[in-house]
Amino acid sequence: MAARRGESEQERRRFERLRHRLTCELHAEGRKTNGVVVDVSPRGLFVRTGTGTTPPAGTELRVVLQGAGFDDMELRAVLARTQVVRRELVSAGAGGIGLEIVWAPEAYYRLLVPLMTDGDADGDA
Repeated sequence: MAARRGESEQERRRFERLRHRLTCELHAEGRKTNGVVVDVSPRGLFVRTGTGTTPPAGTELRVVLQGAGFDDMELRAVLARTQVVRRELVSAGAGGIGLEIVWAPEAYYRLLVPLMTDGDADGDA
């Protein structure tokens, strides 16, 4: 989703993004890509993919979150935006995709509770 005229990306967000690192697998259009979630919210995720290719905006993806302390967790999301960087920065971990959550299990929201109540949300799970 693009920000409305005169409105920044941050102003458009409904929920604050919480920094939290998780590894993940993205499944879309018959392809699997590994990534690292760098921030989360009740309605979305930002994932560094390390690849220069992404599916078109609006594509539904199956996201499998992997972390310490819980079994793999699957959610569905729609590609909302792509952060494109120069090719030489892709290997440095720059760039990625913003995903809007379509469906997540209750366990995902339970994962967010301590992040929202702790002062330090920058954990490595």
